[in-house]
Amino acid sequence: MTPGLLIASPTALNFASLSATSSFSAKESFYLQSITQDASTSCGNIVSMSPSSSTGPNAVFSVTAKAAGSCTVTARDNHGGWAALIIHVTAPSPTPTATAPTATPTPVATRTPAPTPAPTATPAPTATPAAGGGPINLIIMENHSPSELIGNSSAPFINGLLSKGEYFSNAHGVAHPSEPNYLALFSGSTQGVTDDGCSYSFSGSNLSSQLKAKGLTFGGYAESAPADLRTCTSGEYAQKHVPWAYFTPLTASTTVTGDVNFIVPNLISDMHDGTIAQGDSWLASHWPASGITIVVWDEAEHAEYAPNDVVLIFVGPGVPVRQNATNVNHYSILKWIENAKGLSCLGNACAATSIAL
Repeated sequence: MTPGLLIASPTALNFASLSATSSFSAKESFYLQSITQDASTSCGNIVSMSPSSSTGPNAVFSVTAKAAGSCTVTARDNHGGWAALIIHVTAPSPTPTATAPTATPTPVATRTPAPTPAPTATPAPTATPAAGGGPINLIIMENHSPSELIGNSSAPFINGLLSKGEYFSNAHGVAHPSEPNYLALFSGSTQGVTDDGCSYSFSGSNLSSQLKAKGLTFGGYAESAPADLRTCTSGEYAQKHVPWAYFTPLTASTTVTGDVNFIVPNLISDMHDGTIAQGDSWLASHWPASGITIVVWDEAEHAEYAPNDVVLIFVGPGVPVRQNATNVNHYSILKWIENAKGLSCLGNACAATSIAL
């Protein structure tokens, strides 16, 4: 275990009534230090949590439901470790007021009885939509680790997604630097690339060609892109973040109207050169209005560089609201997209851990 890494137990709490209480622990193995929680600022209207800090290695906090809603509490130590707790409080439905039964009226005799109306068919219940049935949108952000984003007040939109979808707390990039991670997401292989070069050209199968062969479409949107996507750099555009630009023929539309869409912000919006606050604001204003949207960071930095820990969140119809500790990576994302669209797996996606929503 990495020093300072915290483990949440449990990772989610569900309260079915107000004033209900439960407990949450944040565990570590290497430090007898103070572990603090941010419930007063992140969930203050929904739960109360005490104490505000506790000493490791096993800090235990009491949680009491106050009002209906969902939120995420983050516990942190002094070495960059953190653990997230997703909270859901469901307010009880009010008990209906008893009503005296209406007296049955005395029947009036008639010569000819009225015909009995045909019974009205009971409508079939509406099924919960299966995840992946509509468009799938993948937004790829840049070079930030979970410890930099989860619980960060500069990223309110990103942290708000934790209470709207499934957060994979054990997700990883597959390489360093950026480009091979994008190629892995698009083609099931890093294609042997170990740098951010612009001269590569590939002709093998990829997600776009798979979709086209099945009569489906791939949409590739790259913010600030020039007319020729094979331009290495242009202003805030970087070809290294646009995997479909390396494959011939180019089969992507330039708008987010496909059955599967890759959405690549520019170098400011994706946090590569911009701030966390700028990236968070961009996500809030560009979040797709329909379908399942996946947001993932390409690779980790700082303390998480070696394990390559990244933030991965799924949001949309049929996606549960929970935290998932399954060990997954970029190939797992591609595998899920292919399964959702009835495609065969590509390359390393075949052996990747499956994502089950």
